[in-house]
Amino acid sequence: MSDRLALIIEDQEEIADIYSNALQLADFATEVFLDGKEALNQLPNLQPQVIILDMNLPHVSGHYLFKQIRSIDHLANVPVIICTANTVMADAMKAEISSGDFILVKPVSIHQLNGLVTSMFG
Repeated sequence: MSDRLALIIEDQEEIADIYSNALQLADFATEVFLDGKEALNQLPNLQPQVIILDMNLPHVSGHYLFKQIRSIDHLANVPVIICTANTVMADAMKAEISSGDFILVKPVSIHQLNGLVTSMFG
């Protein structure tokens, strides 16, 4: 089991499974949250090396979660890969992300995500 953790925050279980498979192929352990509120409650306790974040989540939006991630000291510089089907949201988020973050417009394939993470972490 890898000591690198990828946090996946995605409410559609099938998509979360695809992301999990892609990251496991890149030698990451994965933890999946299907609910924004559950993820928000656990963020302070987790030490991921990368976060995959959907924007349209139940209870707490991905945009709010992104701001919270950036406000938690030990997560402030963790790369976030935002995955959204909403192109308007994707464009709006471009102004808020840092150079280590990425935006992918759904549908995101296992190969696309695996390739990105592999290029980020070698």
